[in-house]
Amino acid sequence: MAIEVAYFSIPALGEPARILCALGDLDWKDDRFSFAEWGPRKAEAKWGQVPLLKVGGKQIANSKAIARYLAKLVKVEGKPMYPEDALEAALVDDVVDFFSDVHAKLYKTMSLPSVEEKEAARQAALGEGGEVSAMLAMLEANVGAFAVGDSMTLADIFVFWYLNFLNCGFWDGVTDRADLIVTPYPKLTAISEKVKALPKIKEYYTKIAANEPMYKCYAA
Repeated sequence: MAIEVAYFSIPALGEPARILCALGDLDWKDDRFSFAEWGPRKAEAKWGQVPLLKVGGKQIANSKAIARYLAKLVKVEGKPMYPEDALEAALVDDVVDFFSDVHAKLYKTMSLPSVEEKEAARQAALGEGGEVSAMLAMLEANVGAFAVGDSMTLADIFVFWYLNFLNCGFWDGVTDRADLIVTPYPKLTAISEKVKALPKIKEYYTKIAANEPMYKCYAA
């Protein structure tokens, strides 16, 4: 069954869906568009928002619902990316939903009036004693070789996505700041690198990064 992922040409909320489609080598269309192109398309979207997944004549229009659906279709080393066991699934959800809380803390900086204020607020949030760094430190303390359990899951995909999202150039003020994003979190960084090293992920992002500079950190 063909799948279509519709989202802006940035590695934001729609990116976990793209990662899963690429990783699972699914039959899918990567429908990318600019912010300017979104206006005329908005009426077509189920909830008037993106990311949007089209499958079997239906729409799924919530980013985490999309990710969970796709994770049930994708396996790594024979294991599904979304566990069948209820407790394991809840632990995966716990990490996935935690990133929504992290994102909410950072997203509020978008409303600040100047670039300088945005940069300062993000550096403070990710710096020592900042509210985002405190959250990531808690996550770092609660992961092992994988985010949940002893195999790769959707939780690891979210670690890979968000650490690179922080570093990709979308968030002015923190791009290429390894001291804020990488160095404090060796276990999270190791998880991200495991996902990045998967052949299908490397293949997908090498291709995308050739034309989209914001994706270079996902491929490098």
